[in-house]
Amino acid sequence: MSTAILGLSETGKLQKIHDKWLSKSNCSNLNGSESDDDPEQLKLRSFWGLFLLCGIACFISLLIYFFKIVRDFCNDHKPEEEAAVPSPEVSRSKTLQTFLAYFDEKETESNRRLKRKRNDDLSLKSS
Repeated sequence: MSTAILGLSETGKLQKIHDKWLSKSNCSNLNGSESDDDPEQLKLRSFWGLFLLCGIACFISLLIYFFKIVRDFCNDHKPEEEAAVPSPEVSRSKTLQTFLAYFDEKETESNRRLKRKRNDDLSLKSS
């Protein structure tokens, strides 16, 4: 790969590629009127689809993670029938507190597993 780059550099093609794709004329053009000298030149708006795709993927991942945590919480903490029925506000508040405690517990457990895995990997490398 380095020989290919050296070959491009010696023939001057590397400089042509640099000038075509990464010219500084776009950076100096801050007044908003972009010159369309070369339609193949990369600009920020060339990547809007990539940014949109990454944003959608991150949002979907967060939704999946949230629903997984809620499902695990519902499976682990079945509502227990109490003799005295509390008000809905108190019940929701208690459920939210229980959920947040459950979430903290899962995060702590995950951190412990990650730390243990790192220690195991270090001990394997040192031996």
